[in-house]
Amino acid sequence: MRLAEGNEVAGKTIGELGIRTSTGASIVAVIRGEEVMPNPGPEVVLRAGDLVGVLGTQEQRAAFQTLLYED
Repeated sequence: MRLAEGNEVAGKTIGELGIRTSTGASIVAVIRGEEVMPNPGPEVVLRAGDLVGVLGTQEQRAAFQTLLYED
């Protein structure tokens, strides 16, 4: 999933967002331009334009998507 400009998740770390705790999903990679970050740690700051690879059940991925796009 790509983080759009203006997404409220952008600028926060994976740890701050508590993604695994709140959704059950795991971020397995972040692609930023030509850089690939496999298994990013909780200190990685997500940025607009990042492509985020997520692993989980259909429900967990849906919960992650909701987290990304909630108003």
